[in-house]
Amino acid sequence: MPAHHIEVDKNDARYEALRRGFNQRWIATPDYVVVATSKEDVAAALSKFLGSSANAARRVTVRAGGHCYENFVCSSDVGVIIDVSQMNRVYYDASMDAYCVEAGATNWQTATQLYRASGRALPGGSCYSVGSGGHISGGGYGLLSRQFGLTVDYLYAVEVVTVADGKAPEVTVARKDSEDPALRDLWWAHTGGGGGNFGVITRYWFRELPKPPAQVLLRSVAWKWKDLQARPELFKSLVRRYGQFFEHEQAGTLPESLRAYTFRDMFTLLKLTHVSAEKVGLIVQLDGTRQDSPARLKAFLGYITEGFTTGARTYVDETVLDRQMGEHSAQKETFIPTLLPWLTATQTLNESGPNRCGKYKSAYHTKAFTNDQIDAIHRHLTAGPTPTRTRCCRSTPTAAPSTTRRPTRPPYRRGPPCSSCNTRCTGPGTRTPTATGSTTIATPSGTRTSPNHT
Repeated sequence: MPAHHIEVDKNDARYEALRRGFNQRWIATPDYVVVATSKEDVAAALSKFLGSSANAARRVTVRAGGHCYENFVCSSDVGVIIDVSQMNRVYYDASMDAYCVEAGATNWQTATQLYRASGRALPGGSCYSVGSGGHISGGGYGLLSRQFGLTVDYLYAVEVVTVADGKAPEVTVARKDSEDPALRDLWWAHTGGGGGNFGVITRYWFRELPKPPAQVLLRSVAWKWKDLQARPELFKSLVRRYGQFFEHEQAGTLPESLRAYTFRDMFTLLKLTHVSAEKVGLIVQLDGTRQDSPARLKAFLGYITEGFTTGARTYVDETVLDRQMGEHSAQKETFIPTLLPWLTATQTLNESGPNRCGKYKSAYHTKAFTNDQIDAIHRHLTAGPTPTRTRCCRSTPTAAPSTTRRPTRPPYRRGPPCSSCNTRCTGPGTRTPTATGSTTIATPSGTRTSPNHT
C-alpha cells in the first residue's frame, strides 16, 4: 500500500463507485475521494481541504461503511469525501487495556475478530457491511442490545481528528476518565448523539465487553396476507399485542401466565410487508443456553397470535418465511426453532441486501401502537397501487416467536445442514435501552425495502 493517502479523482476508474454509498438516492460529485489508511492520512486530507479558499462553501464528509441513508455524506455541496474503510483493524490494545475497533471496520469484521480472539462482542447491528465509524457514534444497537445495552455503553475512548481553529487538524484521544473536562466532553459527544459534528473518528476503544451466549435459538415464521385480509381484526390484534407485550414486559406488567419467564435476551423483527408480498413475517433470536427458551418462544407467540386459532379451527396458520422481507433473505431453515452457535446465527442474519434507492425513517417506541396508528398501518399496507417507498418504523431491541403448534415436531433442532448453510452465508454504569419491539413496515415486493440499522 502507498505510504500516503490515495486520491481518487474523476479520471479514475474507481470514482463512480466511490462517490456513492448504499442509498443510491444520493450520489455526490466531489473533486476527489480520499482513501485513508491512517490517522495521518485523515489529518493531511483535512489540512489540504481547509487550506483551499475554493472550498469555503463546500463540505468535507466521511464514509466508513457507506450506510448513511440521508445526504450527509453524498450531496451536491460535497467537495471531498474521506473514506476510512481501509482503517478496519480490530484488536486488543494493551496500552489502553481495551479492545480497539478502527472506524472503517464493518459490523461483520468487528463481530468475527472480537469473538474469535476473545469470546466477546459489541452489541451492535446485524447488517454486515455497516461501518463502525457512524454506527457506534450513533449509539449502535442490535440483536444483543436488549440483554447487554448499546455499543456506546462500553466505550472507553475515541480517537478523533479535530480542527479546533478551523485550520490545523489535530489528532485527539478523548477518554471516559480524561483529566481534562473538555476531553471528557468530547468522549461524551461520541456516546450516542449521532456524531459527525466534532471531527473525523479514526478509532474506538472498549472495555468490559459482554460475552454473547454460546448458542442462540433462532426462529422465523410467516402468516399469509390472504388469511389476514379475511379477518383484518387479527392483523390489527397481531400488531397491537406485539407492541403491548414489550410495553408490559418493560413495565413488569405482563399477564400472570408470562411472569414465570424473563425475556430480556429476546430480540425480534416483525416484518409488516405490503399485501402484494403475500406474507408478513417474524424473526427471533434468544439465548439458546437457557433450558426454558422453547417454552418462552411458545408463550410469546401464543400471546401475540391470540385468536389465530379457536378450538379446532385455525383462521391464520403459520407458514414458512420463504421470501425476502426488508433486508433479510428467506429464512426457510429456521421455521423449526434452530439452535446455532452465536457467530453462526449472526452470519445467518448478517445481511444488508442489494444497494437501494429510498427514503428511510426510524423511530424509538416505548409504548405500543395506538388503534389509530394500527388502522393507518393496515390501510396503507392493504391499499393499491403499489407505493414507491418503504417506511421502516423501528424501536430498539425486541422479542421472539414460538415453537410450532404441530405436536410431531421437536422443540428445536441443532443447526441446518452444511449445504443449506453454504447457500446462505454471505460473508453489533450501563444504559440499557428501554424501548419496546422492532417493527419493519415494508412496501410491496419489487419496491425498495428498508434495512433497519442506525
